[in-house]
Amino acid sequence: HGGVRRKLADEVAERDDLARRAAAREPGLTVALVTTIAAGIEQRIESLQAEEKALQPSVIDGLIEPGPDVRKRWKPLPIETRRLIARRLLVPEYVGEIRIKPVGRGRRRVPMPITEQVMIVRDEKAPSRRGRGKRRAS
Repeated sequence: HGGVRRKLADEVAERDDLARRAAAREPGLTVALVTTIAAGIEQRIESLQAEEKALQPSVIDGLIEPGPDVRKRWKPLPIETRRLIARRLLVPEYVGEIRIKPVGRGRRRVPMPITEQVMIVRDEKAPSRRGRGKRRAS
């Protein structure tokens, strides 16, 4: 694990050094050369980041093992363990960001299914509420 981190740090340092040298317009560094070198460095960085991530322990290691019968093994777990697993897994990076939709006028006392009250946003490109103003009276 330490070897991967060390290699990753070396690649990041190499990328930063290349950027510094290019910014200083070091003789012999053409745009084409810098682009080619930088692409190779970025590819190695991405590969090492994926390798590092694969080496990291799962957030549920030792609590429950994934598998086809996980539902059957879930029920006998102590409630504290189930809550711990839920706290570790029900985070934005795994399930998305949970947002509560506005209820709207005249609906405050009318029961609504939870599926109509909650929206799960899984990526940053999802529509946001910014830019929505109040409707003007016609």
